[in-house]
Amino acid sequence: MNLTKKDLTTLQFVIIILLLGLGTKVFMIPLLLLKSSGRSSVFTMLIFFAIELFIIAVFLLSQKISKNKTAHEIIECTAGKVTSKIVSFIFIFYAVFKIILFVTILKNYLFTNFFDGFVWAIYLLPLIIVLACFGFRSLTSIGRMGEIFAPFILISIILVAALIAPNARLYSVLPLTESSGEALFNVRSLPMWFGDYILLFVMMGRIKVSNKRFKTKVIASVIIAEIVAIAFAVMIFSAFIDVAPFLDLGQKISAITQLSLMRVAGGRVDVLLFAVWMIAIIITAGLYFYGASFNTDKMLGMKKGNPFTTIALVVIIYILSVFVFMNETRLFVFLTGFMGIFALIVQIGLPIFTLICSIIHKKKYPNTSESVNEESENAGDAALGVSNEIKSEKGGQVANEKT
Repeated sequence: MNLTKKDLTTLQFVIIILLLGLGTKVFMIPLLLLKSSGRSSVFTMLIFFAIELFIIAVFLLSQKISKNKTAHEIIECTAGKVTSKIVSFIFIFYAVFKIILFVTILKNYLFTNFFDGFVWAIYLLPLIIVLACFGFRSLTSIGRMGEIFAPFILISIILVAALIAPNARLYSVLPLTESSGEALFNVRSLPMWFGDYILLFVMMGRIKVSNKRFKTKVIASVIIAEIVAIAFAVMIFSAFIDVAPFLDLGQKISAITQLSLMRVAGGRVDVLLFAVWMIAIIITAGLYFYGASFNTDKMLGMKKGNPFTTIALVVIIYILSVFVFMNETRLFVFLTGFMGIFALIVQIGLPIFTLICSIIHKKKYPNTSESVNEESENAGDAALGVSNEIKSEKGGQVANEKT
């Protein structure tokens, strides 16, 4: 049984967690929650924060139990190939619509800040090409990309927060449970904007765990990402809660932060900062495309990076984005309806199913992943011992002949 290739270092994995934790949570979610939940928006975010902590906890436990096995290998060995293909299809379906959501966020950002009445079918083509590149690249390449852009993204977060902070009135978000019924309803309808940590199961068994503090680093990065996201959202809520009914869902933070820049002589500083931040969106969308491509290849029994599956996925995403969900309202209705319930089931059910399969696999094949190296070492030692015995026997025979 071969050990899975380790593609990500611990640092790269932690950076990916930070990017996943901050991806959509700072562009679409604050205004979306502000319109739907009002002062209970923070309450809604805390509920999703608890769900994401649950996903991380289950991932860490599954990673510890499975050792060097990927989630796909665990499910296939335990539940069979058919079940493994069904799980892969479910993830592909989920990932495709997550990518469409990210693409829509990018479209609205470009429409709001750069182009007026641009032809989306043409401007989407470069992004589709970028996504296809993620399908051909390895996790190592994506991890290195995260290492390069992470410092710039974190700096942009700090600067944008500094622009919004002067308008924040924290007392205006109280009471947090003014519309608790709407907040609980949003837990059912808005999961597509959360739960990006489900992607970590694609990386399961492919991380170079450098030391025993791996679990601590992962948990710390998740908590930091969630605290930053909630703090940023609270500033948005407190600054614009009084005008929430007048905000359009298509408006983004980059538009409303102009209220904070009226006295800035340098012009649209926020455009530069958010352009850097959009890199996090692209990397997150790329990770989902990598996961969809990886599972498609596994489902069809093809080698990773097969050009036919990658091209098929980008064509599907392009058609759905341009011809089916060209209108943001139509996409919003779909994502908050059937896909909202489906996403919540995936985000909770898939980690639990993977954990159960990991436990069964460990009982069925105890110490399999741990004993691979030991078996190879023992085999080498045994071979060496046999050769030494042969040499000693030959030496004995030569000595007897001389005698």
